[in-house]
Amino acid sequence: MSAWFTQLIEGIQSLSAAVWIILASLILLGALLLFLRRQRWSARMISVGALSVAMAFLLSYIVVYRMPYGGSITPASMLPILAYGWVFGPGPGIAAGLVYGCLQLIQDPVIVHPAQVLLDYIFPFAALGLAGLFPKRLWLGILTAAFARFVFHYLAGFLFWGEYAPEGQPAMLYSLLYNGSYMLPETAVCLAIAYIPAVRRVLPRLRGAAAAKR
Repeated sequence: MSAWFTQLIEGIQSLSAAVWIILASLILLGALLLFLRRQRWSARMISVGALSVAMAFLLSYIVVYRMPYGGSITPASMLPILAYGWVFGPGPGIAAGLVYGCLQLIQDPVIVHPAQVLLDYIFPFAALGLAGLFPKRLWLGILTAAFARFVFHYLAGFLFWGEYAPEGQPAMLYSLLYNGSYMLPETAVCLAIAYIPAVRRVLPRLRGAAAAKR
């Protein structure tokens, strides 16, 4: 019995970081699907969600600057998903982000490992729905969701793309600088547009109307 237990511990310790990421991702996906199953969906939520994903996908084709190994600066392609999550809540927002992430994977895939796909495409864009966690502070919702997206890209950067770091530069620092170089301006653009007076007036009204119909 003790020998079997020792072999089990050694087997667990020998698992690579990528395997742990896949296992954790499967658990998170299962929990997410269970959460979304309990979400009450209206025709309005579905139609606005589809429109938000379509707008985000179209804006992603307008690239201001493209990074050499993935990532780009666009005219606020994140904003439709951020706004949808803020208006309808994190559950629907995460669902819309998942769909958008799958479209991003189809649009311009760069794949080296299944775990990298989750960290570079699926989870980062699903995280944009977290803007709905702060219904009274739009700016905080945008910053939180954008930071969550950055964290996933950052993990993918030093786990799978660290070999592209300049000589002598740690992979963790390389990933921080690389992903920050496009996520910071992308987030700033989203904040600037979200706080244009016309947009700033419309979003709270949409959220109020959505809350009234729940």
